[in-house]
Amino acid sequence: MAARWFSTSDQDAVLDFLNTAILGNEHSADVFQTDEDVALWLRNAGFLNDGLVPEVKPHALVIEARSLRELIRELLMQQKAGELVDIGLLNDRLAKGGYWVELAHDCEGNLITCRRYARDTAAQVLIPIAVAAADLLASADFRLIRKCEGDVFRA
Repeated sequence: MAARWFSTSDQDAVLDFLNTAILGNEHSADVFQTDEDVALWLRNAGFLNDGLVPEVKPHALVIEARSLRELIRELLMQQKAGELVDIGLLNDRLAKGGYWVELAHDCEGNLITCRRYARDTAAQVLIPIAVAAADLLASADFRLIRKCEGDVFRA
């Protein structure tokens, strides 16, 4: 899977990833019901742009995506509150992903660099989101990120 180098739009995608679950006081909703839902979201967000559906164990992608989403939510809440961010679990996930850099041509024929990610497991398929979340935690201006009702984040 190819992914572009990370940018502010990737950080926005992390916030959109968090907002795939609406955790309200009375009602909750989760966009991620199936592996296909997660793959569609990744494709629409630009993290799965080769059109191939990852071949992982059934239900593994949705389970892993929900788990990663809640981990990122917890870490962002820690950062927003000015607490020491418990980076261990995210670092463990990041260590499971491998990538290599490759030159490619964009649609206009210009040379671009792309990261190519392994995707043998559900965790590897989600590495681009984990990397973007790490970048968000390390470099975002958290004064611009607000927590809305139900733990929904907005930039």
